[in-house]
Amino acid sequence: SKCFFFWVDERHVPFTDETSNYRMTQEFLLSKVPVPPENITPGTEPGRSAPDAAVWLQNRLRKFFGQDKIPVFDYCLMGMGDDGHTASLFPGMPQLNEREKWVVGYFVDEAKKDRVSLTFPVLNAARSLVVLAEGPKKAAMLQKVIDGPSEPPRYPIQYLRPTQGRLLFMVDEAAAALLKKK
Repeated sequence: SKCFFFWVDERHVPFTDETSNYRMTQEFLLSKVPVPPENITPGTEPGRSAPDAAVWLQNRLRKFFGQDKIPVFDYCLMGMGDDGHTASLFPGMPQLNEREKWVVGYFVDEAKKDRVSLTFPVLNAARSLVVLAEGPKKAAMLQKVIDGPSEPPRYPIQYLRPTQGRLLFMVDEAAAALLKKK
């Protein structure tokens, strides 16, 4: 009853869609624990346009965290795309530079989908940012992101720089195969 769930990002699809993060999380996690439904805020509102869903989510965040202070999540769990994106913040998109809005909703041409995503100011305010990467498909990108030069517009995940929290990459052996040993 004291845990509240918000999504870092979401494909702007119905909750029954096979690609919905909400559906997957409900199926594999939240349906197995006694979380009150009112403690769960999906990452989108499918009955609205993606930009309107972003406004809806930002209003929910303002109601929960307060109007004027940026949300500070205890724990943000996210992945890393093969192109170096995280959340739904993709290379070369103007949303990477958003500093005022807490949430953006937009069409991502590469993914051919509308997405709703928290922005980097919100993500970087979290107490703990955890990035999961697994499998050999992630190895080359993980090496570029961790061991390579800082090129955040090219690899948006490099914009993850917690202001007061901690950033942790949790990777399996296959994803870490190309990393320098430390």
